Parts: sequence; structure tokens; C-alpha cells
Amino acid sequence: MVKGHLRFLSIWYPGWLNAINENTKSLFLTIGPGDFLVHDVIALGLHTTTLILVTGALDARGSELMPDKKDFGYSFPCDGPGRGGTCDISAWDTFYLAFFWM
Repeated sequence: MVKGHLRFLSIWYPGWLNAINENTKSLFLTIGPGDFLVHDVIALGLHTTTLILVTGALDARGSELMPDKKDFGYSFPCDGPGRGGTCDISAWDTFYLAFFWM
């Protein structure tokens, strides 16, 4: 089965296995320190954006006055500790913040 699989792949790129094992030909570009830096920056941005969106989705509905706040649209004011401490940001604010992390 493996030989048939390799035979199928040799249609698309004949000699690909030899090219990988030899050091004379390179199928891929060399990776330098700048590539790792760019990878880290992209990974940080994606993880931070995901964290902001998940936090906003979980926390925006956790307020005591959420049934009242759904009538306000996308955003709502901070009611302070006197009315249950509803100073969480809205889901729209979280999306707005996550958009700028991208």
C-alpha cells in the first residue's frame, strides 16, 4: 500500500523523496530568525484576539441586569456597585477591542 501511495505521489513531483533526502536541492525556503519573530507576533495577536472574544462572550451575559441591557443595543453604561456592579464591557466593545489586536 505504501509503494502504491509513493507511486501516486511521484506523478505530481517525480523524485520528491530524493530531493528531500539530498542536501543539494531545497524544496523549502530557509528559515531565519526574522521568520520566527514574525511567527511569534502573529501567534500572539491571534491568541490575544481569541482570548478577548471568548472573555467578552462569557462575561457580557454574566451581569445581573442583562435582560434590561439587551434593549440598549450593542453597548450599555456602567451602573456601578449600587445596582449590582454591572461594569462589564459589552460584547460589541469586546469585538471592537479584538479587531484592533488583529
